[in-house]
Amino acid sequence: MNPLEAAHGVFGAWRLLHFDRSGLSHFRATPEGFWNSFWVALIALPAEAIMSLLVLSVVPETAPEASLGRVTLVFVFIFAVRWLAYLAVIAEISEAILRREHFITYAVAYNWSQVIRIVILLPAVAIFAVDGADGSGWGFAVFYAAQIGLWVYSWVIARMALDAPRGAAFLTVVIEIAIAGVFALLFNSLV
Repeated sequence: MNPLEAAHGVFGAWRLLHFDRSGLSHFRATPEGFWNSFWVALIALPAEAIMSLLVLSVVPETAPEASLGRVTLVFVFIFAVRWLAYLAVIAEISEAILRREHFITYAVAYNWSQVIRIVILLPAVAIFAVDGADGSGWGFAVFYAAQIGLWVYSWVIARMALDAPRGAAFLTVVIEIAIAGVFALLFNSLV
């Protein structure tokens, strides 16, 4: 992958955030582009780790008691498996809704959208961390407003990149939420 492909991927994801279907033309929707889009994990993994640490600073009683090495290993494992599990489920759904030919485009769009998600969610988590659990409530409100906005973004990506009907696009969002919840519970049980 080269920096130009990354720039196009992020720009395409940015255009989808604006409900602009032309964003799809910026993705390299080929098998090679599919695999290259996973390089975005090098940005997403540290950002997710920072967000997790910020949340732990607000709710320290949820901090794992395991060693830093174990927590890091489990975090990286869960991060990778959660991402791949979601895309594996969506691959099956794309087959079931007769949109298999759009799966690579969807996966590339989903992967590059992680950069946009980080840009939106990281400040929201930081505001939540600064406000605290017992703060004014603004941090909580900002965090959940960002999260709801990102669920809408996920729905838009499914509608445009997967060419999914509204209900199927909604199902992809529900699956994304469910998988995140299951893997959060798994993480907590392993550390």
